Amino acid sequence: GLVPALVAAATVAALRPLVGRRPERFAAVAGVAAGLAALSGGLAAAGVLVLGGTDVVSQATVVATLGGAHVVVAGIEAVLTAGIVATVLRLRPDLVVLARPARARRPAAPADVPTDLSTDVPAGGPRPDAPVRP
Repeated sequence: GLVPALVAAATVAALRPLVGRRPERFAAVAGVAAGLAALSGGLAAAGVLVLGGTDVVSQATVVATLGGAHVVVAGIEAVLTAGIVATVLRLRPDLVVLARPARARRPAAPADVPTDLSTDVPAGGPRPDAPVRP
């Protein structure tokens, strides 16, 4: 649902600075995000049921039941997600884009030299005196 996706994205955005230059920490961030997303999904469903009204059980019972069940689901989701992301990071780290360290900012090109941003080569080709890269 939309609520879990937004909660997961916000959690990853908030905790991403903790990863720094250590991509292996991203597994824990992903686990926390997944757990909070699962819990928020259950609470969002409980909120919808409360707003829709019920005459069979009290609103408190609905929230307690769905919230309580999703605490267990959230714990399992967090552990599984962290384990899966850690495995992918170990075997194929190139697949986990958000775990990559942020690149250092490149110095800006001089204002009078237009640059092709996709290759970092001045427009019109490399300088004649530039070393040739293999």
